[in-house]
Amino acid sequence: MRIDLVPATPVVLATFSDLKTRTPLMIGSFIAETTRVVLKLLESSLTVECLIATPEWYDKHHAELAPKPGVVYYEAPKSTLETVIGFNLHGGVMARARVPQD
Repeated sequence: MRIDLVPATPVVLATFSDLKTRTPLMIGSFIAETTRVVLKLLESSLTVECLIATPEWYDKHHAELAPKPGVVYYEAPKSTLETVIGFNLHGGVMARARVPQD
């Protein structure tokens, strides 16, 4: 089954902005990055809010992705992602998930 990709809007990008100085834990979520970590997160029982990746990442990993209820799959060029987050995004992917209440 194919996932639907949504272009990342400025509002979505803002949730990933300036990760060097802002702590997502303050808003009850955390950011996962790198392919291995994001794919494991998607397989877990944790609540994943969204995934943002480059079109190239989706092309390479589409066979490993299955739609997960509640997850929005955004895409944006690598240069845009790196400008927004404030550092080099080596893996081309990040995901935002809720911190477990336990």
